[in-house]
Amino acid sequence: MLDECRKDAWMLTDAGRAVHKQDGTNGRPLIKGVHWHFIAHDRFHSIGIAENLFECLKRNNIPYTIHPIS
Repeated sequence: MLDECRKDAWMLTDAGRAVHKQDGTNGRPLIKGVHWHFIAHDRFHSIGIAENLFECLKRNNIPYTIHPIS
């Protein structure tokens, strides 16, 4: 999942948008952002996110939501 975080961060750069041809012109949608979701897990006493992934999200200003145990 760490690679996906890095890809999401890159996708929001001008270079990433150009590669995906998503520049907001000619009917091509502009990538506005990404948002990650995690589900806490009681059995493993986990909030559902590894520390290195959490750091990647913070470093790249990628928003996330940690959903509580239901």
